[in-house]
Amino acid sequence: MIITPQKNLWKKLTHMISESSSDDTVMLYFAGHGMKIGTDGFLILPDTKQSDIANTSLELKKIK
Repeated sequence: MIITPQKNLWKKLTHMISESSSDDTVMLYFAGHGMKIGTDGFLILPDTKQSDIANTSLELKKIK
């Protein structure tokens, strides 16, 4: 199995959120590019492929 930057980042985010309590505030700072396709927003990662945005970027609605 290949661990892509997208999967690695998602794994770290979900771990951080799962370790937080309801009294905690979790803040994500992302220095990079984003894009919107229709009504969906994406964070563009170093290996994001323009031909496969959905599978190679981080979809914003998953972070909520």
